[in-house]
Amino acid sequence: MAPVLAGFGAGLSFEEQKQLLLLQLQNAKELEKVRQDVRLREAELAHDQARQQVELERYRLDLISKGKLHVADSVSYQLVKAAVLRAYELVPEAYRQRFRSEKKEKRSYTEFVRDLATHFNRWCAASQVKTFEDLQELILLEQFKNTLPGRVVTYINEQKVSKVTDAAKLADEFVLTHRGFFGENRSVQPGSFGG
Repeated sequence: MAPVLAGFGAGLSFEEQKQLLLLQLQNAKELEKVRQDVRLREAELAHDQARQQVELERYRLDLISKGKLHVADSVSYQLVKAAVLRAYELVPEAYRQRFRSEKKEKRSYTEFVRDLATHFNRWCAASQVKTFEDLQELILLEQFKNTLPGRVVTYINEQKVSKVTDAAKLADEFVLTHRGFFGENRSVQPGSFGG
């Protein structure tokens, strides 16, 4: 029987004590690695926040210099943020495309879903979705557009419709007035897009 170290792991053999110490050492190393990863992530977040603050300050000064933001308003974070967002706000279609084309890439699934939700919320906000019915119209309109030829979709987008029934009427009108594009020999009925 192997000798037992006094006061440590009483009742364990030398080999068992050695294994216990190796496991404790391995756990300590893993814990330190996790702590280092957390510190690194915190440093990255702090760097990102500092960069965003510098960028916000640059936008604030730019807006003041262009006369789009009053100097007195420039001290309020909310007013500056609103002015920056207005200045760089994208149209609903751009947010929709960002939402639909988002890929996971080298992020965690949690980060991916957070970014996906951000794009979706910006798409909804830019489309002025406030109720379930508004959301329903947004989704139905997108799905309807997915079934149409590109020229018809472009025409509907140019009209800035928000209701699928209005889009359907515009599509019917477009097809009727552009028969040459859709084939003059074909009988076009309202609501019939022929594929």
